[in-house]
Amino acid sequence: LTHKTFEQTVKGKEKPCVVNFKSDDCHHCIRLEPEINTLNKEYESFYNFYRIDVDSEPEAQEFLDTFGDGGVPSIFIYRGDGFTEIPWEDDYSYEYLKAYLKKYLENHEIISQD
Repeated sequence: LTHKTFEQTVKGKEKPCVVNFKSDDCHHCIRLEPEINTLNKEYESFYNFYRIDVDSEPEAQEFLDTFGDGGVPSIFIYRGDGFTEIPWEDDYSYEYLKAYLKKYLENHEIISQD
């Protein structure tokens, strides 16, 4: 995914999209990669997962700045025309992200609460 293909790929979709803004030079981003891959497998029926590498194109960082503080990693959930930033807590641990994704689905009545 690039900032140029973002509009047609993510915006306006009913299935939530998890977009991970990352950099190859960021040690948090590198550590997070396998966890995001695992979450993608676990939640593929509920979410579409995408990455935008802010190093790959100069405009990607400016694009990220329009949504948050511009730091990487930054992870957002987009659905329809709205978005939610997943707050940076607990170093974006696997457990934290999994709980956040599950709660999002429950809060938006995509899955029932257990």
